[in-house]
Amino acid sequence: MSTLSFHFHGYQPGDIVRWRESDPLRPQTFEERRSPVGLRIGPERIEGTNWTDAVLRTYGRMGSVLQRSSGSASVDIEPQTLVWLLERDPSAYREIMSAYDQGIAGFVMTPPFHPILPHLHRQEREALFDMMIDFYSPLIQRSKGRPIGLWLPEAAYSRETMDSFRESARRAGVEQEAIADSIQRAYLIADARQFARPPQPGQAWARVESTERLLAVGRDHPLSGEFAFGATTAPEFFASVRSRGSGSLLVANDLESLLANPMQAERFEAIVHTLREGAVQVIPPVPPGDAPPLALVDYSSWSDYDDMLSGGITSDTRWTGLRRSDGLVVSRIHRNRPLSQLWKYAFTLATERVETAVRRRALYLLRSAGVPRRPHALRRLAVSYGRHWFREHYRTQGIPTSETDFVRSAEDIVGGKLDVEVAGFLARGYVLMLMGTRSDPRFWGGTGASRPGNVLRVLGVA
Repeated sequence: MSTLSFHFHGYQPGDIVRWRESDPLRPQTFEERRSPVGLRIGPERIEGTNWTDAVLRTYGRMGSVLQRSSGSASVDIEPQTLVWLLERDPSAYREIMSAYDQGIAGFVMTPPFHPILPHLHRQEREALFDMMIDFYSPLIQRSKGRPIGLWLPEAAYSRETMDSFRESARRAGVEQEAIADSIQRAYLIADARQFARPPQPGQAWARVESTERLLAVGRDHPLSGEFAFGATTAPEFFASVRSRGSGSLLVANDLESLLANPMQAERFEAIVHTLREGAVQVIPPVPPGDAPPLALVDYSSWSDYDDMLSGGITSDTRWTGLRRSDGLVVSRIHRNRPLSQLWKYAFTLATERVETAVRRRALYLLRSAGVPRRPHALRRLAVSYGRHWFREHYRTQGIPTSETDFVRSAEDIVGGKLDVEVAGFLARGYVLMLMGTRSDPRFWGGTGASRPGNVLRVLGVA
């Protein structure tokens, strides 16, 4: 029998124009861009003040789609996106939490702010994983006994990234025994094109070489594209699945793939129904007891340029502007002319300098104040500020107000050696820097804030 799993990745980058609140100890507010957008799901039209707002208002409808096709997919939703959803549509947020708790949708974790993790310093990777585990800890506890997945933003993989995750998981397991087993057994979602040698047809699962016991599931890229962008009917999609023989398959796309056209949600339901009627088991990803060993390639991802693959394997060219296979600068066609992507390398250097400056300054302030175990203290401050920033989520999950009080936790972390307001500015600055590591500017190259000229002006050379 064939087994097919769907996975949907939910992330919205936001349309923040200006931070309004100057006091880091008060609730944080910001101004969003006003650029009205309208979307259509079936006969219903959904409007928002900008793209993020409009898509978030569709997530509640997506929840009902998953309810009607119960037990067919896993879903990850980035923490900041979930908090924005809670602000705009509390009922949609509760519906998604209910889908996780009831097993209607498989639960998958993902770090906040959607960064390309292999590009970051270990300190930042571990801070982001610490924040992720803390944010999802109530869900992890309630998911005990059910598989939990891990989605690395853009599925961008490296062994060092997984080392950082294991270290954060180890610390969290010591501090919260109730979640230790669940997070340490988490499986990884990847793309079949990220493996050093292609998996056999119908072999979605692999045991990742060079790791202790990590299982990964690789998506079928052509089949995923057929679902998200194709015009195939449910019977035609079923035929594509059957043509792959028996075994396990993963179809993974952004959550917005359920909005690819006004009737896409109904098409998804029809596809699930047709597959099940045709004796294909449709379930969220469930790790097998064992799987053949395969190596994942460092710096591979799920969304690299299709024409820049090396030996059929993806890389991170879309973010670096350079090919790792030979170091050459790539170009993309813009208005019928090749546009060099070298600016992405400049962007990388600029952001690395900003991250390094913020990290070093934060550690210097902690050292000057005599705070011990400074890298650990900085990560704890990031987690504590995440609880302050995302406090409505924590409160909705039953976390007491006292445990989202940054003043109280900061005093404990710095041991009274640093003024709490200074600690607030330090923590907010560090978390905002983490927020700035998101993948979007270089992914959507050549537009808006990521135009080459703007990057050069940041570097002071234009």
